[in-house]
Amino acid sequence: MLKRICFISLFFIIVIGCSDKTVEKSDKDIPSDSTQVGMVLGLYDESATDSKQMIHKIKANEAYTPEIYIKNNFPNESSFRLFFLKDYKQCEVFTDDEVKSSYIDIKLKHLEEKSIQVKIPLVEEGLHDFIVIAVRDPDNTLDKEQYVDSTQVYLSRRVSLISGDIKSTDNIIYTPLNSNNNINGQDIYTEPFISLKSENITVA
Repeated sequence: MLKRICFISLFFIIVIGCSDKTVEKSDKDIPSDSTQVGMVLGLYDESATDSKQMIHKIKANEAYTPEIYIKNNFPNESSFRLFFLKDYKQCEVFTDDEVKSSYIDIKLKHLEEKSIQVKIPLVEEGLHDFIVIAVRDPDNTLDKEQYVDSTQVYLSRRVSLISGDIKSTDNIIYTPLNSNNNINGQDIYTEPFISLKSENITVA
């Protein structure tokens, strides 16, 4: 009887020991940032008024010179095309070598990163939206209709650009959202955002 009890106890010790070993993971099994697939896009400027780089403020009629940061986290070398919009209209920018262009092409290897400074020579006084859009493999078109995850194709960053001093907010129009998720009878399919409409600022 005593031998049987000792045998059963030894059996459970061996089983528990083996079970512990099966759940152990090496450092190679732990995912890291380098294994994440996608792209990283940043828009920075010394004139930022907040740590998240959401608002940039410059002097009236002064050049705007933000820095664009992009990193390729895709497993293979990828081409990217950067587009620039001011107040939702494509605009031309100057690069470091003073070349004027409406877009910039970049080719990055796996995990390669690059920073580019661009310049808009003259920004008129007022509140503006400045947007950078990075498109991956822009010349690669689909042969047939199929679903493609947007995060694998493009990424954008937007900042509110203030040129000069904006002292009054009397012309801001607030439009309430009702439970039916529409504005003035029109359905909306995107998240609300602040933008420009004529001379007023519309908060949707």
